[in-house]
Amino acid sequence: EDAAIFSESLVHLDKPFTFEADIEGKLPEVSVRNLIAAYGKDTRLEITGLINNYNQFDQSNLQLDIKRLTVSQEDLQALIRIGSPDYVSVSQLKALGDLDLTIKAKGKLSRFDYEGVIRTQRGNVTLSGIGQMDKKFENLSFEGPVKTSNLQLAAILGEGVGVDNATLTTNVKFQMRANA
Repeated sequence: EDAAIFSESLVHLDKPFTFEADIEGKLPEVSVRNLIAAYGKDTRLEITGLINNYNQFDQSNLQLDIKRLTVSQEDLQALIRIGSPDYVSVSQLKALGDLDLTIKAKGKLSRFDYEGVIRTQRGNVTLSGIGQMDKKFENLSFEGPVKTSNLQLAAILGEGVGVDNATLTTNVKFQMRANA
């Protein structure tokens, strides 16, 4: 409730937020020694990292370590609704259950390597590849292999689809565009 005093887009959030931070620097350079954020008891984010001089975008170093991001499906939907108030999670996303992600990124702001794991109740997905962003931090792209072993597709897609567990290795290109 108290978060709503900062923005009307937060009025639907009904669990407490907590933050713990050890951050050093002066913009445009920042070092995050430790950042822990929580929403209720089921959602937690732990990050370390640094960005040096984002004003020199192509030369600016990026190191990001999302040591852990855990989120319940209920909280995920509520947090997405901050930017998209009418959002309703699709049944396939809900079927994954609670999510637990770790990811590391290192390189330049304009182009960086990443690797990580998304753990779900239906199986794990590993990601790695090259990420890129524009100077306005509005458009992101990620490209590289995505792998899973024994992902329980029947539980995600439904029993009638005729697929049970699946092992998959594929290359993916994913883009997030502002105003798209």
